[in-house]
Amino acid sequence: MNDNPRHLLFNDIFNNQRISIENDNKSDIEFQDLISNHDTFISSTIKELKSDLDKYSCIYNNNDINKQENHSTKPNIVVNTNVKKHSSRISSISSQSSSQKKISTHNPQYLSKVANILIKVLPVNTNIHPKLNKAVNNSCYGYQIVDYLMKIIKTNDRALATIYARSLQQQNVIVDIATNQKFRDNHHDLYTLNTSQRVNGVFIILTKCYSPTCTRDKSCYSLSCPNKRLLKSKASIKKLHDRKSSNTNTPISAKPSMIFKQNNIINNINQNYNHNNEEKTLWSSSVPESILSSISSKELKRQEAIYEVYITEKNFVKSLETIRDSIIKTLAETNIIPQDIRKNFIKHVFAHVNDIYSVNKRFLDALKDRIDTMYTQNYLISGIGDVLLKWIPFFEPFVFYIASRPYAKYLMETQRQVNPYFSRFDEDLMNSKLRHGIDSFLSQGVSRPGRYVLLVKEIIKNTNNETKEYETLNKCLEQLNSLMKRIDKASGAAQDRHDVILLKQKILFKNEFINLGLNDEKRRIRHEGSLFRNKINTLSSSSTNIAQNFNNVGDIQFYLLDNVLLFLKSKAVNKWNQHKVFQRPIPLPLLFVISGEDMNTSLRKYIGYNLGCSGAVLDSSDLSGTTSFKKNDNFNFNSGITNTIKTLEEDDIASPSSYRRQSSNSIKDLTQISKASSLNHNTLAITFLYYGAKQRYQITLYGGQIAAITTLMDKIKQEQMRLIQNYNIFNLYKLSEKVFDNNNKIISLESFDNGKKNLVLTNQSISMCTMIEKPIINSKQFVLSPPLKLVNNFNNKIQQIAVVEDLQILLLLIDKKLYYVKMMILNDIIGQKNTFEYLKQNSKELLTNCTMFKIGKCANKDLIVTITGSIIKFFELNNLMNLDNVKNKLHFTTVTFDSEPISISFLKNNLCIGCKKGFQIVSVTQNAHEPLLDPADTSLEFAIKQMNNNGIGTTTIVLDNGSLTTTNSDTSNMNAINTSSNSNNGYLRPMEIYRIGNNFLLNYQELSFFVNSQGWRKKDSNIIYWEGIPQHFCLYYPYILAFNTNFIEIRYVETGELIRCIIAEKIRLLKENKDKNLDINKDKKNVDNEILYAYEDDRGYDVVASIKFI
Repeated sequence: MNDNPRHLLFNDIFNNQRISIENDNKSDIEFQDLISNHDTFISSTIKELKSDLDKYSCIYNNNDINKQENHSTKPNIVVNTNVKKHSSRISSISSQSSSQKKISTHNPQYLSKVANILIKVLPVNTNIHPKLNKAVNNSCYGYQIVDYLMKIIKTNDRALATIYARSLQQQNVIVDIATNQKFRDNHHDLYTLNTSQRVNGVFIILTKCYSPTCTRDKSCYSLSCPNKRLLKSKASIKKLHDRKSSNTNTPISAKPSMIFKQNNIINNINQNYNHNNEEKTLWSSSVPESILSSISSKELKRQEAIYEVYITEKNFVKSLETIRDSIIKTLAETNIIPQDIRKNFIKHVFAHVNDIYSVNKRFLDALKDRIDTMYTQNYLISGIGDVLLKWIPFFEPFVFYIASRPYAKYLMETQRQVNPYFSRFDEDLMNSKLRHGIDSFLSQGVSRPGRYVLLVKEIIKNTNNETKEYETLNKCLEQLNSLMKRIDKASGAAQDRHDVILLKQKILFKNEFINLGLNDEKRRIRHEGSLFRNKINTLSSSSTNIAQNFNNVGDIQFYLLDNVLLFLKSKAVNKWNQHKVFQRPIPLPLLFVISGEDMNTSLRKYIGYNLGCSGAVLDSSDLSGTTSFKKNDNFNFNSGITNTIKTLEEDDIASPSSYRRQSSNSIKDLTQISKASSLNHNTLAITFLYYGAKQRYQITLYGGQIAAITTLMDKIKQEQMRLIQNYNIFNLYKLSEKVFDNNNKIISLESFDNGKKNLVLTNQSISMCTMIEKPIINSKQFVLSPPLKLVNNFNNKIQQIAVVEDLQILLLLIDKKLYYVKMMILNDIIGQKNTFEYLKQNSKELLTNCTMFKIGKCANKDLIVTITGSIIKFFELNNLMNLDNVKNKLHFTTVTFDSEPISISFLKNNLCIGCKKGFQIVSVTQNAHEPLLDPADTSLEFAIKQMNNNGIGTTTIVLDNGSLTTTNSDTSNMNAINTSSNSNNGYLRPMEIYRIGNNFLLNYQELSFFVNSQGWRKKDSNIIYWEGIPQHFCLYYPYILAFNTNFIEIRYVETGELIRCIIAEKIRLLKENKDKNLDINKDKKNVDNEILYAYEDDRGYDVVASIKFI
């Protein structure tokens, strides 16, 4: 049997002893198992029926009706969706024709009685089923069943009779032999009657009120009482003429019809609201005086606290019922809220109200059962600890409810500002018998968990600590405290997230859009406030003058997020405040801050001295030289280093040119030194430095109070320290220092012999350095030995070197010519007068006009790939072993491109050449090439157009979905960046490609993004926008490193989030992980996790440093 509750109203609600066929004549039956809120069911059923009838309205045409000559004329179908009228259908007896047979029943609400009469009087025949194309015995059409049901239950409403028929269908009395579709009132669907089926159920739409004290003049307590609805309709008619006069509180913009409806709504709420003041609010007022005199004062307080839990819980549940039955229902059924946003408004404003009610109603019933037992136990309540302990685990909806309040308040405040009807409705609620507005009712759910804690503490305070009840209450208190912690965490996170959403809505970019990551659920606003562009004298000016300065100068609002520092300028336009981005947002790893009007410390000296430094808050309090950096030989540096920074001694500070409020591309131009007297820690000025490559600026702003400046600096310092500590993913240490001076700069480094030996190419020589162990407590560390000079490199003729350890040969690029020489020559070269000529004489020339070469593995072959103009040439390394014979020549493969190749990458089976017009895939076996990006993918239009050099001299905005727009497009989009670059003449410069799983990460100097193997952009992938102009890339999954000239960006590959920066001067990549094909499921134990790079320190020496991932 199908137990769908939508049409089977209440099956088996009465057993055979209560209702049977034999006692049909009984009329005084109390239906105590019926639910009180059946209006919801009725409304949904009526709506569903209406949609079904509308859907099949096409079958009710004149031709079809006229064909049924033997049947009675079918009346027009009128779907009555007014649920309130159905409850009084039993009193509205339709007048029947005298020629028709009178069919009556005294109790049409009983399905069994109606089914018995229907079986007896309904005529059945043999009909041809239109779907099965066969004869069906003892069948009839749907419209015939509805016609007879209308006579039996005495109604003219075919919709009501159809609902009744569906109820009988759920009881298997009416059977559709072809399909399991719901019963339909039409001329096509055939049905049979199951005469052997026993029926047991009640049709509640036609039931009378089951309360013995309920009459038509005085209704009962139930909100769904039929008599109460009659009284309300009478009251509405009676007061109809009183509503026609204009209301003095009516807004000018409000429509009279809407105000009239709202007045009726409030009147209905007042009538439904039942003031039940019979319940005593104090336990002492509900018990005899003899009981009070027989107990101690402590026990009296305990009984009062327990009783207060019950009374407050009862009031809370009553408030929830008011929200559900009066407020939510009114807003859902009226036009107070516009229809297009009504569903979303109710969903979010009253989120989880029903969940809380379903739990707390049962909790209240449990408390009531316990309170009722006090009358059988000398009026004393034994305890409620076990009841609380049982129901506290189900209080989890409070967590979600309180977390939804920030957005709910925002929606209500918005409606109050723009919707006068909602504002009037809220005011009328406060003036009604409810005496509270919507906010007041909703706030009770926020304060209720905290009230539980206070009440339980009060009960524990007055409970004997030797009883079991005391132990149970302490367990309850622990669970409640745990619940409050979860509530605080969830509500705090929800409020923070809501603040970020509001910030996102009001940001307005000028020309360039920056992805601030505000869509990230973890994004938070840590601190906010206002600063001034010009200095103000708040110490001597009055409050009036300060306000005037504020209006004249204009304030700069700052927002310190957990990833960037954002400056906004507020401007009133047409009575609306626009918040435009004042300066480019500064990522925290690239932010330097100091109190004062200038950077009063040698930033270059600080950066060059501190290994692995990043953005920091500089302290100028020790400029006098009392505190300085100590020179030491400890090369170790852990990425979790503290962010507290001291300034250098004044004697060590250089004096570069001033750089205040101007951009520069050199650190030496970014510092200005002033005397210690100008560095007053109590100044109201604060200077920010954005240490970027594309956009670099310094700006000085002013605060109104010293405490505000100090707080801002402390907050920035905390966030920068948090980033370093949360992303402690690598260790840094120096391999050499004070060796390669300013005249002997490192170009490249090649390791061999398992990394024990290294060939270092500088602009003066080729030197040999070995790795030696340096004793350090509880660890091993290797550093480079002093270099042994092998070959002179006059005029920087040697441009590139590479060691092929398997073949024991050395490849050299000298004056754009590729040579190879055996490694044993290096042993004999020491002591030669002209080492360069000796090396060149013992080398063999391979290719000419070569600008660069690269060694890698592709298609299971070790290849050498060279670039010559717009041509690449590649050959196998094994071919070099056959060149010892003078007659043998080098055989290589040539591939020509339309544009000049820039970079070379080795994939598993193919080569990937980065040209000015994009990445090209080169087949090693077929000697053919094709573009990597598919032009059919419109989301890659930005990259393809830039590769075709169409963006020269223009500003192209690339959105996160890959589409193009101009600077005058929608300014609310924050996920875009200006890709025009003067250095690249308007095109994207392809640099490197990595295979990650089944996708490929394409790295350009401007941005990076994922594509699949078909050349289409990966769905739902992020675009990484680089802060600098990377010269090299390194991948250590899940991180990618971009090596700029002055800093190293470390980002998450999948999200593109900037997590760390390593700032230094003149950075050069020396050694990287050469595996471009990454299996993300591969164990990292055997992966080379060390990266070597060189940078220039504060004294001009080149330092070789190592990044080793943990």
